[in-house]
Amino acid sequence: MGRNIVVMCDGTWNNPNSQTNVFTLYKELIERDYEQHVLYIDGIGIGELAWNFIVDGAMALSLDNKIKEGYRFIVDHYHPDDDIWLFGFSRGAYTARCIAGMLRNCGILNREINPDQIDKSVDLAYGFYRDRDLAKHPKAKASEEFKKSFSYPDSKKPIIKFLGLWDTVGAHGLPGYVIGDGFRYLEFYDQTVPSIVKNACQALATHENNAFFGPCRILPNKSGTIVKETWFPGVHSEIGGGAFLSFKGNERITNATLLWMIENIVEVGGLLMHDDIETYRNRFSPDIGPSWNLMNYIFDHISSIFPAILVKDRTIPLELDSSQKFLRKDLLYRDGDWLLPFGVRSYMYTQYFSKTYEKLRKDMETKGIKLYDNKRYDMDISKKA
Repeated sequence: MGRNIVVMCDGTWNNPNSQTNVFTLYKELIERDYEQHVLYIDGIGIGELAWNFIVDGAMALSLDNKIKEGYRFIVDHYHPDDDIWLFGFSRGAYTARCIAGMLRNCGILNREINPDQIDKSVDLAYGFYRDRDLAKHPKAKASEEFKKSFSYPDSKKPIIKFLGLWDTVGAHGLPGYVIGDGFRYLEFYDQTVPSIVKNACQALATHENNAFFGPCRILPNKSGTIVKETWFPGVHSEIGGGAFLSFKGNERITNATLLWMIENIVEVGGLLMHDDIETYRNRFSPDIGPSWNLMNYIFDHISSIFPAILVKDRTIPLELDSSQKFLRKDLLYRDGDWLLPFGVRSYMYTQYFSKTYEKLRKDMETKGIKLYDNKRYDMDISKKA
C-alpha cells in the first residue's frame, strides 16, 4: 500500500498566525514515516512590501518558488503507488493547481536520474511546464518524451488522490490586476481538472464582489474525475478563513467550508487525521457561535462607494439535476438550507453588499427552477411571523 504525500498551500500574506483553513487542516494531519509526509507552504508575499510585491515582479518570482517547493517535496518523497493530496486557499489554491498541472505535464522526476542535480532538474521541469509553446502542451508529444526521459512511468491510477481548494480566483487562476504581458506565462491553460486527479473539491464564495476576484472554477474532464464544487454564503476571506487587519469574518462560514472539506476527505478515505468525523462535526460545527461580524458590515459595504469597474457580483450558474427542474445536488451548500447557521435572507441581505444570491433566486423563479429536493428553508421567516 502506498503512502500519502500532502502539500498544503496558504493564501497571499497568510502564515500560521493567520489561522486559515489550510493551516487548521494541516495541524489535523498526522506526520508518520513510511505512511504520510506533509508540507505546509505559507502564502506568497510574506516578508514583502505590498506595493513592491505587486509592481516589481516579486509576486511572479514568489509564485514560481512556491510551486517548485511543492513539486520538489513530492519528488523527494514519492515512490510508485503513493497518493498525492493537494490543498490550497486563494493564491495557494492557484499554487496547488499549478503543482497538479506540472505533475500532468512533466510527471514526477525520478530521483535516481541525476541524483546530484535535483534542483536543476526541477528548474528544467518547471521551465517545460511554463513554456507556452503548443508543442509542449500536456497532450503534445514533447510532454510524453520529457516524462520518458526524466520521470517515473505514468501510474495506472490517478496520482493525485485529492485536490481540495478554497476559492481560486481569476479567470485563469490569478486576479485581474496582475495579468499583463509579463505574467501571461503564469495563467492556466484552462479551468479543466487534470486527468491525473481522482477527486477535486472547491468551496466558492457567493458574496465576493471584488471585480478582480472572479471565481476560477474547476471544470469536469472526460477522464472520470469526481468534481464537487459548492457555493457557500460569504466573501473570499470567510471561505478560506483567517483574519484581515485583526478582524475575522463570519467564523460559522469558515467552519462550514472546513467541515465540508473534511467530510469529503473522509468520504474518499486514506488521509491520516487526529480525530474521527463525528469529533470534527462537533469541533467545526457551523451551527453555533455568532453569525454577525463587524468586518463584513464595514469592509464589504465600503465597496458600495468604489467605482463600478472595481465591483462586480459573481454569478452562480443554473446547473440542474437530471430532471431539469431542480438545481443540481450540492451546487449550494446544504442545497440552499442556510437558515440555521447563517440567518434569514434579510439578515444576509443587510450583511453583504453583493446580491448574487438574490439574482440566482430571481433567475430560478423566472425559469421555474427550484432548490434541489424542493427545499424551502431559505424563506424569510421574519416576514412570516
